[in-house]
Amino acid sequence: FLDRVQTEDRNPVAAFLLIKEGNDRAAVPLLRSVLRKYPDDADSAHNLSIALWRVGSRRKAISAALQATRSAPAREDIFLHYLELLLAEREFSAVD
Repeated sequence: FLDRVQTEDRNPVAAFLLIKEGNDRAAVPLLRSVLRKYPDDADSAHNLSIALWRVGSRRKAISAALQATRSAPAREDIFLHYLELLLAEREFSAVD
């Protein structure tokens, strides 16, 4: 599958597949490299947030979720993910 994806686009696709397989630790560096090159990539920031949360880096996950919401403020799925993380961490002042 990845052989058909252009080289510059492989990392976000590979990271997504790793996350779907439950290999979050392997997805994190791929997504960070994507975001260094494309800081406004909301999907990669969202996926990074999911991967970081699942490996236990909760503050970093919230930060990545915030980055995703700022990159795509109209995306309800991304906003709801960010809100869910804030509530899970009892960050009620940030929810307001």
